Amino acid sequence: MKNAVIAALVVALAVSIAAGVIARASRTMNVEVRVWQDVDQPDSLWLSARPDGGSWADLGTIPVPLDDGLSGTGRYRYGDVVIALSLPPPPSCAEPSLAPDCAILLAARDALVGEGALNWSADAPLTEWDGVTVSGTPRRVTGLDLRNRGLTGTIPPELGSLPPTLATVWLAGNAFTGCVPERLRLAENNDAHMMARGLSWCPVAQMYGDVALAAGTYQMDVFIVDIPADGPRVQHSWTIVGPANGVQCLSDLGDLELLCLGAGGRESWRGPSFSNGSEAIEGYATDRAPAGLDAVFDKIAATARLAPPAPPSCAEPSLAADCAILLMVRDALAGEDRLNWSVDVSVPRWDGVTVAGTPPRVTGLNLRNRGLTGSIPLELGSLPPTLARLHLVENAITGCVPERLRLVRVNDLEQLMAERGLDWCPVAEVPDSGMLTPGTTYRMSSDTIIIDIPTTGPRIHFLSVVSWHGLQTGGLSFCFSDLKDIEAVCLDGATGEEWSRGSVNAHRRNSGASGSLQNPIPPPGLDAVFDQLVATARPAP
Repeated sequence: MKNAVIAALVVALAVSIAAGVIARASRTMNVEVRVWQDVDQPDSLWLSARPDGGSWADLGTIPVPLDDGLSGTGRYRYGDVVIALSLPPPPSCAEPSLAPDCAILLAARDALVGEGALNWSADAPLTEWDGVTVSGTPRRVTGLDLRNRGLTGTIPPELGSLPPTLATVWLAGNAFTGCVPERLRLAENNDAHMMARGLSWCPVAQMYGDVALAAGTYQMDVFIVDIPADGPRVQHSWTIVGPANGVQCLSDLGDLELLCLGAGGRESWRGPSFSNGSEAIEGYATDRAPAGLDAVFDKIAATARLAPPAPPSCAEPSLAADCAILLMVRDALAGEDRLNWSVDVSVPRWDGVTVAGTPPRVTGLNLRNRGLTGSIPLELGSLPPTLARLHLVENAITGCVPERLRLVRVNDLEQLMAERGLDWCPVAEVPDSGMLTPGTTYRMSSDTIIIDIPTTGPRIHFLSVVSWHGLQTGGLSFCFSDLKDIEAVCLDGATGEEWSRGSVNAHRRNSGASGSLQNPIPPPGLDAVFDQLVATARPAP
C-alpha cells in the first residue's frame, strides 16, 4: 500500500511538471508517465516520461530517491524531480505543408518589425499570427496584411521566398526602409503604391554569358525570372538569333534540355538542347527531360515577367550620369531628413532639382532650408559644368565643402561656410608618380593653382614645371600630358590660364621658352580633356 501511494505521488508530480511546460506554450498535449519499481527493493523507484510521439530515450530513466523530506502530516515521504521534455513544434509549423512558410516568416520577422512588434512565434499556431492568412488544401500561407502596424524595419529578401500561393501582400502605412524584393511583384494583390514613400524594387542579378544559376531572381534582358530553390540547377544558355530572334534560353547544367522564353517572359519553346543557336525552334519535345527538370522549368515559366521600365528621366542618356551622381549623394546629404530622389520618380520632380537644356541636364540645385543634417559628399562636385546654380544655406550641414563646387557660377557656399563654420575640403597632392586619377582635384603646389582632372577622356599625368620670365608671379608653368606623352598643355602657375599647348617633344626642346606650342593633330579626345582641365583651373585659396 505504501509503495502504491508513493507511486501515485510520483506520477502526480511528473504530470504537474509536464502540465506546467505545456501551459507556458498555451496549448495542450498528452504526456505519458511511467513509474519503475525494483521488485527486490520496493523503495527503489525510477521515472520516465515522453510527450505524444516522443521517445522514452529522450528523457531516460530518472531515479526517485524519496529523500527530500516528509509531508506536513508526516504521512508521506517525497522526492523532488525536475524533468525537461522536448515538445514538438506547434501544430501549424509542424504541418509538412506549412513548415517552410513558417520558417521563412520567422527568419524575416526581426528585420521586418524594426521597432514595432509582431506576435510571430514558434509557440503559436500560424493561423494566429498577426496579418497572416492560411488556406487551401494542403494548407499554405496565402496572404500577408501588415498595413499600419508601426513597423520600422526593412523588408528582408526572405519574404520574397514565400511560395506562389502568396496571393496578397499589403505593406503600406509602415516606416519601412531599404528596398522591396522583386519577387513580391508576383503576388496577385499588392500595394506597390508604397513606392511613393521613396522605396524602390531591390536590384536583381544580371545574367551574362553561359553562367550557372543558383536559386534566386535574375534579369535576363527585358524580363525577370526566378530560379526555384528545389530541383536541378540551371544555367543561362544563349540568346537565339535568326528566325527566333530575341528568344532567351535556359538549360540544365548537363545541357540536355532547354527552356526558351520570348517577349514578356512567355514560354516559346521547350525541348532537347541543340548546338546551332540560330536554327528555327518549333514545337515541344520533352521525352528526354531529366527527372525533376520539367517541374523546375514550369516554375521558371510561371514566374517570368517583364522587367520594370526605367524611369523616363534617368533612362534618358543625357540625364543618366546626373541621376546616378545625385542618387549616390542623396543619403549622405539628407542626413536625418529625406529627399524624394529616387529612380521611381522623374528627375525634374526631385526636390530642389532643375533640369533644362537640349539635351536636358541638371542645371540647378536649390536645397535651401530643407532640414538637411548630413554632409556634402565629394561626389556632388562631379556634376557637370551645366550645374549653374547651387543653394545649400539654412541647413545643419556638417563636414567640409568640396573644392570643385567653387566652379558653380551662382552658389551660396561662402554664406553656408560662415553659417556652419565649415572649411573647403582638402585636395590631393600630386603623387610622386605624376599619374593623376580621373575625377580628382589636385593642388599643384602651395599657394599656386588647383586643377580638376576630368572623369572622361584619356588619362593624363603631371609632366613638368617650366620656368619662364614671360609668365606671371613666380615665372612657373605646370605642364600635363596624356599617358603616352604625345601632347602637353601648360598652365600659368599663378592664374591657371593656358600658356602653351603642343607636342611633348617640342615642349622638351624649348623648355617653354618659345611661348605657345602648337600641334595640328592632337590625339582624339585629348584636346577636349585639356579644355576641361584649363576651364576648371583656378588659384588656390
